[in-house]
Amino acid sequence: MRVSKSQRGSALLVSLVFLLLLTMIGISSIQDSILQERMAGNNRDREVAFQAAEAGLRTAERYLQGAVVGPFETNASGLFTAGSVSVPDWAMSSSTNWLALPADTLAGVDSQPQYIIEEVTQTGMFGLGADEPEESISSYRVTSRGYGASPDARVVLQSTYRR
Repeated sequence: MRVSKSQRGSALLVSLVFLLLLTMIGISSIQDSILQERMAGNNRDREVAFQAAEAGLRTAERYLQGAVVGPFETNASGLFTAGSVSVPDWAMSSSTNWLALPADTLAGVDSQPQYIIEEVTQTGMFGLGADEPEESISSYRVTSRGYGASPDARVVLQSTYRR
């Protein structure tokens, strides 16, 4: 068998190009898998933060179900009168005025959920008839923030509670 000179090394060149293409496809697949794993981790972290914020809301609402609520005059220790704070200023601040759930309440979070309660009292004609007296209904705006496994995963939730 005689091999012509024009065919020498062409198989090596074709196989090297093919190997280069397979390597590029493999690297691209690895990068895609890493990206998907990071997205799944971030999504899980956000869900943990959301559940922590929900736990803070429920804790504050249980407090509001109690017989004695307040005092709200001091604007301290997480109890505020409406309009005494500005939402953008305190919703993300690291103020010490937030009420927090006890340590080790929730596992897997960077810090325990925290909440603030604002008293908003509405007075008006809430009776069914004209001869019924004017009734005062107290409303409370509850804001809770929860953290995921990292401090970067933060969720702020707000609810209104009437009693």
